[in-house]
Amino acid sequence: MTGQPIQQHTMVRRSRRGFTLTELLVVIAIIAILAGLSFAGLQGATEQAREARTRAVLAKLDQLIMEKYDTFTTRSIRVNPAFQQSGMSTTPQTFIAQVRLYTLREQMRLELPDRISDLCTNAERTGDFADLTLNAVDIFNVERASISGIALNPGMPSITRTYKRKAGIAIANGSGWTSEFGGAECLYLIVSTMRDGDKSALEFFRSEEIGDVDGDGMPEFLDGWGRPILFIRWAPGYVNNPDNGRFAPTLQVNNGVLSPDPFDPLRVDPRWGLNTNPFYKPYALRPLIMSGGPDKEYSIFVNTRAAMDLPTASDLPNDPYVGLGTASGMSGDPDPTNGYGDDLTNHYQGGL
Repeated sequence: MTGQPIQQHTMVRRSRRGFTLTELLVVIAIIAILAGLSFAGLQGATEQAREARTRAVLAKLDQLIMEKYDTFTTRSIRVNPAFQQSGMSTTPQTFIAQVRLYTLREQMRLELPDRISDLCTNAERTGDFADLTLNAVDIFNVERASISGIALNPGMPSITRTYKRKAGIAIANGSGWTSEFGGAECLYLIVSTMRDGDKSALEFFRSEEIGDVDGDGMPEFLDGWGRPILFIRWAPGYVNNPDNGRFAPTLQVNNGVLSPDPFDPLRVDPRWGLNTNPFYKPYALRPLIMSGGPDKEYSIFVNTRAAMDLPTASDLPNDPYVGLGTASGMSGDPDPTNGYGDDLTNHYQGGL
C-alpha cells in the first residue's frame, strides 16, 4: 500500500507595512493641532473666568463707594454768620452756596481719599507733598483767598482720623506706605471702615480678592489677574468725547449742560460764568474703579507728576476738574500710546 504523501503546510507570514515618515508627521501634526485647540480653549475659559471674577469685584466695590458718594448730595454745611463778606464780588446767597460747594468737595477729598497726600504729611518724599489735613477748610474761594473759619462744621471728618489710625505706622513715619498703588490702597482703607449691620464690608470679598502686591503693609483689592484695582475719586479725563477722537466706555460726558455737576445745583462754580462752551462747564463725575484687564496695564494717565498734588493757586486740591499739567490734560485721560479696550471699570455697565 502506497502511502499518501504528507503535505507540509508552511505558515507564510506576511510582513506588515509600517507607517511612513510622512504619515507619522501628519499624525503628529494633527495631535499638535488638537492639543493646541484644547489649550487655547482652556486658556479662553480661564480668561473668561478671570474677567467674570473681576466684574463681580468691581460691582461690589461700585455699590459700596457709590452709596457713600451719593450721601454728599444731602450733606448739611453750615456757614458762619459772623463772617463778614468783605471784598467779595458775589451776593451773600451766591457766596454761601460757593462756600458749601467748596467745603463739600473738601469733605469728599478727606472721606474718599485716592492718594497718600490726602491723609498725611510728606508720606513719600520730603518736600513733595503738603499737609492737606492740618486745616481741613483751608480751600479756595472765588477770590483765591482762604475761607478758613467760614464754615462751622467741616473740620477733619472723624472717618479721616479712622483712616489715619488704621494705616498706623505707614502714615506716622512716612516710610512704609509706597505710592505705586496708593489709590488702590486708599480704596481698601475706605471699604474697610464700612459696615452692613454688624457685618464688615470686607466680608463680602473672598480671600483671593484681597492682597498686598507691593508688600508695603497696605492691602489692595485684586482683580482676576492678581493685580490691584485702581481707584480715582475724580477722573474728569475719563469721558466720552467724540470731538477729540477719544472714547472711553464710561458714564461720564464732559458736557456740563447735558450732565451738570449734581453737587452744584445752583451752578455757583465760577466756570459757569467764564465761558459759554458747555465743555468748560462742571460736569457730573463718578468715582473710577478700574482693572487693567488681561494685559494688566492701566491705560490712563494718573497723577503723572507728584508736584501736582500740592495745593497751589493753579492746582487746587479740591477742584475735581483741574488738569495734571501734562499733555494728558486731566486725570483719567486715556493714554493714546496704550489701548484701553481690555480695561474693566465700574463705569462700563454693559458687563456689570
